[in-house]
Amino acid sequence: MSFPLTIATGKEYSHITHEEAVRIWNSAKLPEVRLFLKVLWFTGLRIGEALSLTVRDLVKVENGYDLIVTREKKKTPRPETLPIPLELGTLLDDYWKAKGMKRSDKFFPGHENVFQPSQPGLVSSPLSPVPVSHNIPLIGLVDFSGL
Repeated sequence: MSFPLTIATGKEYSHITHEEAVRIWNSAKLPEVRLFLKVLWFTGLRIGEALSLTVRDLVKVENGYDLIVTREKKKTPRPETLPIPLELGTLLDDYWKAKGMKRSDKFFPGHENVFQPSQPGLVSSPLSPVPVSHNIPLIGLVDFSGL
């Protein structure tokens, strides 16, 4: 496989490297945003799928953690078990406990409009998550000036 990747639709997508992802995480102004970006990176979830995660969706298993997710864009959405890296599971587990969240709470409450522009008139519609690196500076959550 070569990059940038051209999908059958003819659209070309460029991908970020792990090193670039780490630089983005480290540039996040808020710990919640850093955690959200890590969830996206390590799970491949769509933004809406990640925003809908509740504490109850994090399940401790014998050798780590799973997330119970309902995938978007399916004819019949139903929960799926998604194994996640121990590092991410531990971060999520520590996060909800430190915040005093209940099992029914969303991990990222109030962030449903996180990909809306922070400056009125900047764009006329919600920002596309692809490529994320172009949209995040526009919403003021990550400072790319030092990258």
